[in-house]
Amino acid sequence: MQWNRSLALLAVLLIGPVGAAHAGDAGKFNEIDADGDGTISLEEAREAESDMLAEEFEQYDADDNDRLDQGEFARFEGTQLLNFDEYDVNNDGEISAAEAEEYGPESLSGNLEDYDRDEDESLDEGEFAQFEEDQTGMTEESPKFEEYDTNGDGVVSLEEAEEAGPHMLSENFGQYDTDEDENLDEGEFAQFEADLRAQEEGGMQKRQGGGM
Repeated sequence: MQWNRSLALLAVLLIGPVGAAHAGDAGKFNEIDADGDGTISLEEAREAESDMLAEEFEQYDADDNDRLDQGEFARFEGTQLLNFDEYDVNNDGEISAAEAEEYGPESLSGNLEDYDRDEDESLDEGEFAQFEEDQTGMTEESPKFEEYDTNGDGVVSLEEAEEAGPHMLSENFGQYDTDEDENLDEGEFAQFEADLRAQEEGGMQKRQGGGM
């Protein structure tokens, strides 16, 4: 069954306290942010032994300030998905809950039970393949920064958010405008994208639990 849904349907999922979706990403962010200043430096990424983050640091540093804020880190988290073998670090043919928690994104560890169809507390290659398929579908349907930044000035204004529709972003605009400049930069918009994916995952879980 296809789990992909249009952005119009996702609007329904976003009704309620959207901020709750930040919790998973914030935990990993705070672990890497060793000095607690609210950003992650390249040195902190290296000290945390997060090789992928260190290697791709510049790619996600949207404002080129040599640090990643929570929005920029959320974009990194949302796009990182390795192949089965790289998560199955002990090579036993299964991704355990511990391996998913230690090496996977929040979308994997947080939803492991939903894909663990034989309820053995791990994912085999078939179960992981379903997770990959669902994640790919959600990424393809996610709104893109360029689609909202219609005048190409590098930020999304409230007016642009309202015109882009549906109004998921405009209704929660202030929540994502962390520097209160009445615009969203790519890092701030990335947090909206991350929350949107988290809300879709929640809706997908409900449909799975309902036997659809």
